[in-house]
Amino acid sequence: MGSTDIEIQCKRNQVTVVETTSPAHGDLETRSFRMTREQWQMFWTELDKTGWQQLPSPCPPVDPPPSSTDITSLEIEIHDGTTTKQITCGGADLGTPHNAIRQVFDDALSAAMHNKRRRRK
Repeated sequence: MGSTDIEIQCKRNQVTVVETTSPAHGDLETRSFRMTREQWQMFWTELDKTGWQQLPSPCPPVDPPPSSTDITSLEIEIHDGTTTKQITCGGADLGTPHNAIRQVFDDALSAAMHNKRRRRK
């Protein structure tokens, strides 16, 4: 099974979303997209709503475990300038807060990809 990494970086007042896909068989693919200041602020607002600072690592077992998931594991690392949090979950242990964090990152990637498409017009 392959993996996908989403990294959001802020360097020199430029916010970039980097998506790296590692298929099970094939070459590594990396794409990057710029985020607007508004998208960056929305990302942090939505991320803070998940309560990421208080989540334990590793993830505790979820009871009952999900019947199926397309994720075998989730690794999250968040730095906000003062706090660094690393969270690791097995696919069967993804609870609602962890799925919410994953969704925030997915939404940020989608928004940044939309920016790139808009610029091409």
